[in-house]
Amino acid sequence: MFDSQHVTEDLQAAVRCGDMQRLDAMVSDRMIWTMARLDNPGGKREWIDASCAVTWHWFHVTVCRELDLGGVMVVESIIRQAREPSAGEGATGPVTAEGVVVDVWTLESESWRLVARHPQRIA
Repeated sequence: MFDSQHVTEDLQAAVRCGDMQRLDAMVSDRMIWTMARLDNPGGKREWIDASCAVTWHWFHVTVCRELDLGGVMVVESIIRQAREPSAGEGATGPVTAEGVVVDVWTLESESWRLVARHPQRIA
């Protein structure tokens, strides 16, 4: 049984801890990572590396909708998060943001794996 809240929270917990081994197991080699930027990096390794390069303080996940396509789950969530500022960002303390994230999960070898992530910042 697919539990979208649990799976998304588990993914975000692995990101917060920088657990690359856990992320490698949770993310499909076929992953597509789409950002609303011109220099969009694109795939699994780039997403894991970029996610783990940040010092995350916390995440809060609210699943809004899910669509079961039989072996494929599309999950829309609101993710609120706080992180340390990046070099040159000019912030003096934690940076908080909120965004809509559409994740596509697929059943691969009897495990659910993230095959696509499409985030859009809203605050």
